[in-house]
Parts: sequence; C-alpha cells; structure tokens
Amino acid sequence: MNDAKGAVDIALAFDKMREDLRDEFGLTQHAAHRMQARGIGREGLEAALAYGREIYARGARIFALGRKEVARYARFGINLEPFAGIQVVVSVDEGSVITVYRNHDFSHIRKKKYFGGAALAA
Repeated sequence: MNDAKGAVDIALAFDKMREDLRDEFGLTQHAAHRMQARGIGREGLEAALAYGREIYARGARIFALGRKEVARYARFGINLEPFAGIQVVVSVDEGSVITVYRNHDFSHIRKKKYFGGAALAA
C-alpha cells in the first residue's frame, strides 16, 4: 500500500469514527450554551471526541485535544491545530456532553487519590 492511499484510508476510518461518536453523545442545553459563548463549534466538539485523549476523572469522562494529539494526527494529514486545547466533559452515567471549554493546561484534570478521607493530587 502506498503512502497516499494509506493516508486516505486512515482519514476515511477517522471520518466514520466521528460519525459514530456524534450519534453516541447527546448535548445538554448547558453544553450548547457554553459552546456558543466560548466560540467552540460543532466541528471542534467532534474533533475532541474523535481524536482527543480520554481521561476518567472526578466522575466524568474528559476528552482533551492537546499538542500531542495535534502532532500525532498531523502525520496522517489531519489538521487539528484549530481545535487544540478543546476539552469535552461527558457524563459517565448518561453519556451526554456536560460542558465544553478550551484550556491548554491539562494539569487540572489529574485524577485524585484518596488517603484517609482526604483527596490528594496524583
């Protein structure tokens, strides 16, 4: 398989994955308002869900699209630079998008460890 055909195949597979994710997650009214207020479009939301790293923290799933993801998918011809820093918080119970925001600092989404009833940063 040549490189051009391989890149096209990968891009098509990612497009299919994005369609599946779009159907999987509902959008709360709060998330829709936050997206509008923060200037984050549907395409940014879908990019974070499809290509972002998935982190379980504070009782939610967080999809975060950072520098590493942007660089990784750039090798396949997928430009995620406009969406860098988008983070999507998804309810674990309902699977709906709770909120969407942009923050390039991922340190705030570290998991917490509990020791003797007190939360400690991981």
